[in-house]
Amino acid sequence: MRLHRAPPPPGLHGKVVATVTDNASNFAKAFRVCQPCNLESESENEEEGDDEEPTFTDVIEALSTASGDGQFSLPPHYRCASHTINLISTSDVDKHLNSYADIKTVYRSSIAKCTALWTKASRSTLASEQVEEVSRRKLMVPTSTRWNSLYEAISRIITIPLNELNPLCVKLGIKFLNEREYQFLKEYCTVMKPLTVALDILQGDECTYGVLLPTLTSLMSKTLALKDDLSRMTASLPDVIVKLYHIVFYRPSRLVLMLYWIAKKDFLQRPLVPSSNFDG
Repeated sequence: MRLHRAPPPPGLHGKVVATVTDNASNFAKAFRVCQPCNLESESENEEEGDDEEPTFTDVIEALSTASGDGQFSLPPHYRCASHTINLISTSDVDKHLNSYADIKTVYRSSIAKCTALWTKASRSTLASEQVEEVSRRKLMVPTSTRWNSLYEAISRIITIPLNELNPLCVKLGIKFLNEREYQFLKEYCTVMKPLTVALDILQGDECTYGVLLPTLTSLMSKTLALKDDLSRMTASLPDVIVKLYHIVFYRPSRLVLMLYWIAKKDFLQRPLVPSSNFDG
């Protein structure tokens, strides 16, 4: 814990209200263990009204003064919105698609055939050249360390028409996609596209706190608007995604910065917008 030994930056005292990290379990455990005794749990805070003044934690003082049992006290913990959205797009979507037998079958079979194609093209120069000859560009291979990579990899595959993709698969000696599997992949990319765009925005160099709320609002409206264009295979996915956003981002205990979308010269003349104004 070197932070408590460092001299406090100018103007930091009394201004730290929380710490934002990714969703890694080590961060979650550290902040859960090191919460001050008088800090109420998230569930308890949700039952209270929103009229209380925010409590500011002096992180320098908290870290420099150990409690009686030698433990450090950390400010409230909030999780990175971008990392949370990425988890929704991967773990939560995967869990939903595997929870229904009919969807699970087409989901797993289509991903398995895509995986065979990615593996073949990435391990064989000849196969890679054959793919590039048909698609006129190389395939992208999904990785767990690059966000949106599964969406981007599948999107690259479905740019190849099915009547060209299947002969390519036969030539490479792998199973080819049937029409239902190909349609599922197209609908999957349709549903996931707004989410990937939102992630690109939130990871941008010029992204600020005020960008989060309009990005989430636009993301949910665009996702729900896709429902009428989907088949039974993916029709439930937009509702599931939006429900997860509401659970994660619109709880009363969440620290959310609401900003008016106005010119800078008018900013100081406008009051803060209560978070309740955005409910419903």
